[in-house]
Amino acid sequence: MYLRFSKGPAHDRDRRSHDYESGLELSGLSVNLMDNADDGCRPWVLRGKVVARGPENGPLVAEYEPLALLAGSVVAEAKRRYARFDVAEDST
Repeated sequence: MYLRFSKGPAHDRDRRSHDYESGLELSGLSVNLMDNADDGCRPWVLRGKVVARGPENGPLVAEYEPLALLAGSVVAEAKRRYARFDVAEDST
């Protein structure tokens, strides 16, 4: 399962992501979470097939199935919990 931040599954149907720097169309949907967007984007969960990696090595997904739209409060809570982890600097 993956988390995507966009205008939603219906908007993304039959779309692919684009590289911001070059403008090139990528081979699938980027499943990276973005912050601070005020353009109607929201987080949603999907299941799909990884077809490639994007410019920042994030998965690009195709043949996806939308599973759930998430409230912003869910993502905020996940960020709060993640911030509490004590990750060692040398963890690999």
